[in-house]
Amino acid sequence: MMKKMQSGFSLLELLVTMVISIIILTGVINVASGSLGSNKALENMAAMQDSARFAVDMMARDIRQAGYTGCRAYASSDSEGSMRAIYSKSDIFQDQILKGIQGWNANASPNAGMVTASTVRASTDGSSWTSSGDNVFTDAYPQALASSDLLRLWTVEEGVELAQENAIKNEDGTIILTTARATNEFLAGDIIVFANCAYRAIAQACSVNSAAGSTTITIQDGSSETCANTIEGEFDTSQVGAVVTRFAGISYFIGKRDEHEKTQPSLYRAEGDAVRELVEGVESMQILYGVDTDTGDDIPSVNVYVTADQVGDRWNDVVSVRISLLMRSFEENVVPEDTTFTFYGADGTSTDGRIRHVYSTTITLRNRVSGV
Repeated sequence: MMKKMQSGFSLLELLVTMVISIIILTGVINVASGSLGSNKALENMAAMQDSARFAVDMMARDIRQAGYTGCRAYASSDSEGSMRAIYSKSDIFQDQILKGIQGWNANASPNAGMVTASTVRASTDGSSWTSSGDNVFTDAYPQALASSDLLRLWTVEEGVELAQENAIKNEDGTIILTTARATNEFLAGDIIVFANCAYRAIAQACSVNSAAGSTTITIQDGSSETCANTIEGEFDTSQVGAVVTRFAGISYFIGKRDEHEKTQPSLYRAEGDAVRELVEGVESMQILYGVDTDTGDDIPSVNVYVTADQVGDRWNDVVSVRISLLMRSFEENVVPEDTTFTFYGADGTSTDGRIRHVYSTTITLRNRVSGV
């Protein structure tokens, strides 16, 4: 009896099958790789947008408050209804805070070079920036990058009501402020404003003591770092609605915490000695200031947008701020090819595979526009 012949794939058929399988597998891998790359790009873009939104919201909150000094928007003389300086170091300080907003324009081009390992942080003497109107740059920000603008805002925080009776007493040249409730919002050495909407004065708190139901702030003549006042004349802000509040000078800049190659550039917020890194991935910040040049108008409005060094002595006429942030993705090699972008009127090219996008917004100084 004859055996049945067994059949199978020939060597040629196996080779053809393997080639077809490899082609299909390569296609699947390419599709999967492209999908992963697309997802990576989308994730980085979403993170970048969230960071930009947070940065803009944070800055907008502070900018809207710029120039607020308690009840009234701003004034400059010692007459009734204006700001009076008791703080003896306020010859420069008072001039600055009454501006409400100050800016310094970066001398370096914003697109002179993207932030890399070789990017040098700015010197701390202020020589990397230019301003106008006798703006004095005295703070040292060693993290700051010289290719980005600097912004400082002056405002007061929410006030604490003074006790209605004998809120301020003039006893042998010493001023005593007593709040209507106990509070831990003030410290010795704070620059404060006490006001009743018809009168305001700047002073430095020499001592602060809290009791069960109130807080006493003592202001007296002095020349120390925590008590530098020159008191002259009588003071009376004991009317209903008088408040005491702390002055805040808030600065924003772009910087790096160190020179390490992988360290992201970030948006920083500084208030006094407290410097906080707010948002990573902010490569540059450029600012334009909206100036009301028609001072006779009843309602302030922007006539021209200029850089900080072009504002001149019209900082009190700045009614809006236009901020542009150059954001970059956290990761490199997110996009396969070099991409171009336009920032502050100049073209730039991303050569590190990062996504870069410009976010701009215009913020109104509401105290200037409303005139309160």
